Amino acid sequence: MRSLSFLYSPGRIQRLAAARRGESPTEFFYGALELEKRGVDVRIVEADPLTPPHWPCAALNFIGQNGPIKLDGHVAQAAYDALPAVKAGEVAVGTTGAHAFALALLKWTRRHATPVVGIQCGLLNHPINRWRRLGTVALLRRMESMLFGEGEREPMLEAYPGIGDRLHVNQFGVDERFWTPGPARESGYVLAVGSDGRRDYDVLMAAARRVGAPFVVVTEKNRLHDPPANVRHLEGAFWDGPSDLELRDLYRGAACVVTPLQPTRQPSGQSVTLQAMACGRPVVLSDVEGLWSRETLRDRETLLLAPPGDAAALAERIREVLADSALASRLGSAAREAVCRHATIGQFADRLLDICQKALEREGGA
Repeated sequence: MRSLSFLYSPGRIQRLAAARRGESPTEFFYGALELEKRGVDVRIVEADPLTPPHWPCAALNFIGQNGPIKLDGHVAQAAYDALPAVKAGEVAVGTTGAHAFALALLKWTRRHATPVVGIQCGLLNHPINRWRRLGTVALLRRMESMLFGEGEREPMLEAYPGIGDRLHVNQFGVDERFWTPGPARESGYVLAVGSDGRRDYDVLMAAARRVGAPFVVVTEKNRLHDPPANVRHLEGAFWDGPSDLELRDLYRGAACVVTPLQPTRQPSGQSVTLQAMACGRPVVLSDVEGLWSRETLRDRETLLLAPPGDAAALAERIREVLADSALASRLGSAAREAVCRHATIGQFADRLLDICQKALEREGGA
């Protein structure tokens, strides 16, 4: 494999220099920088999903929920505008489902002939009818699709027949060289991070009332409803909030990191959980169907699992970590080891490269 194009939503290029210098983690480039270090010619391309569409891309906006999932005229137009850069790679990687579907549609309509690999997440969360299923399957059969966890695989095969040999699982990985244990400016709090729609902050607030220890929650404005006095809210989202260095310091100082999730088959909370584990912190995670790796996430070995939606059980797990320093230390050490063994961004990149090679070979490439 000599060259790859990665198609992203806006925001990556502004972080590129810092990531290459090691001042920012590399995982949200989805393996591009690791493959670049291995000698692959990597093209980093951004496409704004708010791009005003022109005909015929604009027609997708009239199809609405009868068209393929996640695909509308805006993202199709953005992908079309990015095609000159995308086609410079032997394989194009769509880093969101929307961009992957747009590239597959443009390939179907012969605007380009580049094999497509799409990172898919949450396709099962959308309403579907006969026409939407047909369109979605037609595009899934024109790309290799990659899931972050096994929990979505069987339901995906059932919902979208005929894609079995094009559906792959590749556990997400984090930059273990950036997310490392170390001293922190302050310590002793329970930390929760993230603005994913599947975060269950209502349950976390109920657990915080039961625990009484100081909590720090980093999430978007208005995500916390009636937080108790022991909860400090730091407003922030993926691109707007604490810097990566500040977030690492928060992880390092946490007595416990909690990822509370609503029931879901979709892998959720994986970046925060793995980042905290790589920093050697004990983690409490909701035991949902969509856990991405039962090998990495072993209850009472690498972290503690709590039933979703149960504030009392969540509070009990948090109290257990806070009260037992030996348990916290053992879990933190095992967590770091598990990430380094199974869930680094370098390992993710190697598996992604294998999938890209399959895409190229399927379509007659070298």
